[in-house]
Amino acid sequence: MLLERSEGNTQQQLADALRIHRKVMVGLLDDLEQRDLVERRRHPSDRRAHAIHLTEAARELLPRARRVADQHEGEILTPLDASERARLSTVLRRLAEHTGSPAGIHPGLHQSVARSRRPDDSSGAR
Repeated sequence: MLLERSEGNTQQQLADALRIHRKVMVGLLDDLEQRDLVERRRHPSDRRAHAIHLTEAARELLPRARRVADQHEGEILTPLDASERARLSTVLRRLAEHTGSPAGIHPGLHQSVARSRRPDDSSGAR
């Protein structure tokens, strides 16, 4: 969904927006490209960079992805009334701002990326 809002950005710009390491971004884009959801094109003003664009398949998938996300959110928030949902949203937004998380990006993403950068422990787990 970020790419939909910022189509044509470079891999580095997307990594910065998501606050993930550029190597993680490359892996994500490789996976999306293999699934025919994004394509890399030469950046119009920087020949060393690639501009990332959604494919038609991705554009067709986005409405379904939004519906699934909305349904999941509705199921999780079922016990809360509208007023409680609004308060929860306000509090979560404040927490995200405090941690420096970009809008719309789950703060746990940053923690999982940080864990993936740690050296392996003796068990081989990350």
